[in-house]
Amino acid sequence: MHRLWLVLVRTIAIKQGEPGFARRTAEGGCPHIEIVDVFFLQGGLGAPFYPGTGLRGIDWQGWFRGLGSGTGVCAGRNRLCYNFCRPMLRSGMRAGEPKESQKTMSSTKSQLRLVGACAALAALALAVSCRGFFVKPTLSSIAVGPAAPTIDTGTTDNTVQMFAVGTFNDGSTGSPAVTWSISPSDGSIATIASGGLVTSVAIGSATVTATAVQNPAITGTQTVTVNIANVTGLTLDNSSYTISAANNTANAIAFAQTASGKVDVSATASWTTGDSTIATVQGGTDPVVITGVALGTTTVTASYTSGGTTYTAQANVVVQ
Repeated sequence: MHRLWLVLVRTIAIKQGEPGFARRTAEGGCPHIEIVDVFFLQGGLGAPFYPGTGLRGIDWQGWFRGLGSGTGVCAGRNRLCYNFCRPMLRSGMRAGEPKESQKTMSSTKSQLRLVGACAALAALALAVSCRGFFVKPTLSSIAVGPAAPTIDTGTTDNTVQMFAVGTFNDGSTGSPAVTWSISPSDGSIATIASGGLVTSVAIGSATVTATAVQNPAITGTQTVTVNIANVTGLTLDNSSYTISAANNTANAIAFAQTASGKVDVSATASWTTGDSTIATVQGGTDPVVITGVALGTTTVTASYTSGGTTYTAQANVVVQ
């Protein structure tokens, strides 16, 4: 059972002539300890629950009396003021002992009792925390970033550092320990290092997965797109696509222009149509498929990003 200690302690020195001196201290004044808002959650030392709070209190009066040091000054629910010196027993004095020496001895003993009580409180709080009050939150989910990263082939802009953000059952977030993997796992598109660094191999898309070390059942994924480097432009295989009622689809291909010639990037390019009520296009394939929806004319556009620059190519689509 976990217990919570909330302890606020302060010390006060009551001097002769101050209010409460005669009641609180022996001659010469001495410190006392005031403890406020001290309680257990989910159990205590046998003391009753405070009515209406669900909190079980601590019998501090009894605890300090057991130490044999001091007398209670005032006490209330979750509050205790305690005086760590007692009136001197005149019968215990040696004859002729100087009064000032008696004051010093009383003050010294009181201070020692005060220090001992504070140390005891600290030890009790440490014991409770060592028994596991501060429960470590458990991981609930993982998100992988950055979002939809794009890298290039070649030796420039060809890597991206992945990271994992965990959400815990108490609502907090952090960086959980994870292992990294990539699919395709043969490294035909990209590879990933143990620290999450992805390096391009060839154009295409790869899925990066982060698996929690704490609980391997918890994973997060992100898609990394590898584009061709040194692109100078983008073209389509046709300037116009005609879709008839007999055959309501048409195929389209996008080519990236590079210093080495044309490269088919249809599967990794982004595709849209100008009016989806006339025609739609489904990307991610090679070639892509344009589907007629209703009679009319619209456009199809392909977009491709390389080296931080986005290239586009457009053609007409006629549905008849």
